[in-house]
Amino acid sequence: MCSVMEVCHLRTGRWEQKPTTGNPPLGVKSYAAAAIGREIFYFGGHCNHDGCFHNSLYSFNVDTFNWKELSPTTSHHGPMMKHLCDMIAIKVNGEDYLVVIGGYGPSSYNTSQQPGAQYYEAEGLASGHRQCNEIHFYKLSTGQWISPTVTGDRPPPIDKFTLTSINDSSAILFGGSIADGDSNNVYILNFTDTSVNCSMLSNPGGSVQWPRKRGAHSSVLINTSSGPHLLVVGGIVSYDIWIFDINNKSWKELVNIPDNVTKRFYHSLSVWSVTPTTNWIIVFGGMRDLFITLSDPAVIELRYTSNNDWSTSIIPLDQYQEKLQERRREWEASQPVQPEDRREIDRLTCVLQERERELEEERREKEQVRNRLQQQLQQAQQQLQSRERESQERERQLQRQVEGGQQREQDLQRQLQEREQQLEEREMFLEQQLRKRDRSTPLPHSSTNPTTSSSSNVVHESTSVSSTGGASPSATVDVNKVKKVIDDVLVSHYAALNSLPKKSLTGLVNQLYTAKLISNEVREAPSMEECIDEFKASLSFKEELPQVQEHCQKFLSSFIAVKGSYADAAKALVKAIRKELGFDFINIDD
Repeated sequence: MCSVMEVCHLRTGRWEQKPTTGNPPLGVKSYAAAAIGREIFYFGGHCNHDGCFHNSLYSFNVDTFNWKELSPTTSHHGPMMKHLCDMIAIKVNGEDYLVVIGGYGPSSYNTSQQPGAQYYEAEGLASGHRQCNEIHFYKLSTGQWISPTVTGDRPPPIDKFTLTSINDSSAILFGGSIADGDSNNVYILNFTDTSVNCSMLSNPGGSVQWPRKRGAHSSVLINTSSGPHLLVVGGIVSYDIWIFDINNKSWKELVNIPDNVTKRFYHSLSVWSVTPTTNWIIVFGGMRDLFITLSDPAVIELRYTSNNDWSTSIIPLDQYQEKLQERRREWEASQPVQPEDRREIDRLTCVLQERERELEEERREKEQVRNRLQQQLQQAQQQLQSRERESQERERQLQRQVEGGQQREQDLQRQLQEREQQLEEREMFLEQQLRKRDRSTPLPHSSTNPTTSSSSNVVHESTSVSSTGGASPSATVDVNKVKKVIDDVLVSHYAALNSLPKKSLTGLVNQLYTAKLISNEVREAPSMEECIDEFKASLSFKEELPQVQEHCQKFLSSFIAVKGSYADAAKALVKAIRKELGFDFINIDD
């Protein structure tokens, strides 16, 4: 079941897909359906996975194409949740009822068993499921499920059968699957508003014609001047077509129907009375075996002859309208026409011809209007496409301008950084020259401490840094430059640090938190970016070189403690800082 309906227009044979509104039972298959007036009712079904069975009831209005749920799926009341049952509509004492019989569903998580009904527990691969012979009425005026009194030859637990209305208060049930296999019994059911009486007809054997046992077939009722007949088409391993005279209780096999029409099961069957003696049977869908699903429709012509016999043929789909008109003409020609009727027919024929000419003129005018609108639409689309191309070209030009401006901005930033570096190098050179001059100039005798620069960030006293291959321990170190070098090294290694394994990030965060280098918030939601930002924020407040050294020592020692690629990252950072400063600023243990 889906939200789109397939509609066949009988007068043209044309199929159309039409969307619906409301709340359809999506995904459900193997449901039962019956019609009352302009409403089609759908009961139960299976969602194609174990345990998903339904006992819901929906209505579909063929005028509004709107779905409505009448009774939801529930294990508390109504028929059992099941599929492969069948349903008809009856009318008793002016009240409309739906009748649901039989079916197959899960043994557990289902409704309570109906009093008087029988249940057959399946075995083997189907264990956990059961067939039933429940009979329920649904009264449309009150929305109530009713358990009627059942008398006579009640069918056994059964599924995959057909249930077809004969008139407002009787129906015929044929075939189906029961505990012992398939069935070919016939049941005539007569209904009141509170009861149903069942009478069974079985194959008497001998030379009497009787169809073979079958299930998953389809049936429709054919009304003739001699009474109602049941037409049965196909079924599992029963690829034939039979018609049952309900009044005379006799079967007849029909021939001249190709296998591609009758060799199917789980298909649908609809009847259209083209004339009082000609019925077109529309066969749609079904399966040919367990792996071939059919979608091609077929039309069987069933004609009731004057000697109370039947003739069958297939209507080719490409000749549908031609054959329909031909059958209508044949019927009209067979009917006697009085002179006054002939004059009226001639008058109506003239009116019809005139109307056809008017309609043809309207069609031509509409075609001209449609052509003009199409031309205008094409022109509008071309203009729109041209404007879109112009807009895209302007956008590309702007993008190129933006990219050019970004490149110029990057060049200026790079030049500015180079200029700043040159100024820093020049400043360091001048400071070194100044210190050399100061050392060469004798100091006056004084009890004051060694002179320091006026800048608190330039340290002239001896430092505790290692001097392996670098500056001497007494070299003057600019603290701000050291912090800038550390910051630049972290920036240049940012991508590599972010690529470190995330599984070890928790270990690093714990080390940093223990060393009091990160806040509890960063610890709760850790990321490499937050750890680096927290380190750099604290570093910016360190004014003395020993403080900077201690801060960096704790940070990199945390990486070493995690080991693996994190320790390698720490070594790489130390090496990069040493390269930029020219001396061993930090020593860390492996």
